[in-house]
Amino acid sequence: MSDRRFYSRLNYSSINEDWRTEIEGLQPRSGQRVLCITGSGARPLDILAAEPVRMVAIDLAPPQNHLLRLKIAALSYLPFDSYLRFLGVRESTSAERRKVWKNLRGSLPENSRLWWESHPRMLDRGVLYAGAFERHLHRFSRAIRILRPVARSRLLEASDPEQLARAASAWDCGRWRTFLRIGFSPLTSRILLGDPAYYRRPAVAPGPTIHSRMVEALHRWPASSSFMLGLILTGRLPHRDLPPHLTEEGVERIRNRIEGLEIVDLDLREYLLEDCGRFDAFSLSDLTSYLDEDGLRHLLDLVANRSESGARLVIRQFLTRDPWPPGLEERFVRLHDIEHRLRELDQAFAYEFFVAEAAS
Repeated sequence: MSDRRFYSRLNYSSINEDWRTEIEGLQPRSGQRVLCITGSGARPLDILAAEPVRMVAIDLAPPQNHLLRLKIAALSYLPFDSYLRFLGVRESTSAERRKVWKNLRGSLPENSRLWWESHPRMLDRGVLYAGAFERHLHRFSRAIRILRPVARSRLLEASDPEQLARAASAWDCGRWRTFLRIGFSPLTSRILLGDPAYYRRPAVAPGPTIHSRMVEALHRWPASSSFMLGLILTGRLPHRDLPPHLTEEGVERIRNRIEGLEIVDLDLREYLLEDCGRFDAFSLSDLTSYLDEDGLRHLLDLVANRSESGARLVIRQFLTRDPWPPGLEERFVRLHDIEHRLRELDQAFAYEFFVAEAAS
């Protein structure tokens, strides 16, 4: 898949990064200015639910911002139950979602409205699971349901540490390791998922890495109440571990703070070169998957130029293992203890972290 096609489609629609570790790493405070990669829209909304910050959500892929605008319209104008039904968290029908869409469409800017009108099947099915990543996990979960029904059921039923250990150990077999190695190989991922993060420049083997991290997670968290394990095993978010923007309390907070959110359709580096002001925090997702080492160094230089003193930076590394670029010691202070802590606590379980503060 070409980069052009990748950035022209909806790649992420639910959540693939743990909001708890993101917020702990960023430590946002009321009134601060935060720059955040849009992605599925979950990260900027969940940070806004945590604190009344001034948020700038930015993404090079227009569909990701179209999705965020739609989520904002839905949470702003719909009763909570209708909001969850429209997104796909709760059951609904295509007819019901089309009726809701007709009421929401007028609140979207023209480019977003036209994009969604050209993708009616996504609206019919519920946009929360419309992304390429979510559809890939849905296929993956169906294969698990067919190939390993008993082991899957035991994982979803396990709750106490002893049950978790037994279920995880039974799950960790050679057949499963082979399945993951093939299912997440660069070639398979390129064909079925088309996300460059899996095949462009992984420093570790995707299948074995996801396998080992997932086994660690299965020993630590019940799959029935861990969002990423739930997505992998069932293709859906477990209701016991919904992110703040899908909870009633979180939605109410976001509604009261939504005027503090600005959405930008632009490459991050181009934006930082503009007169965009300074920021107190940067939530930059796993940009290392899409940048080479020189690109990362250039980006961090731009971030430093736009940082307030002490600004927090959180970057995730998925399959890349880039070193921190040399020569930045006077511009950032790495927070190694926090990086290690987030690695241990993160229920997305596949990431390593860069966490740093801009030097005074």
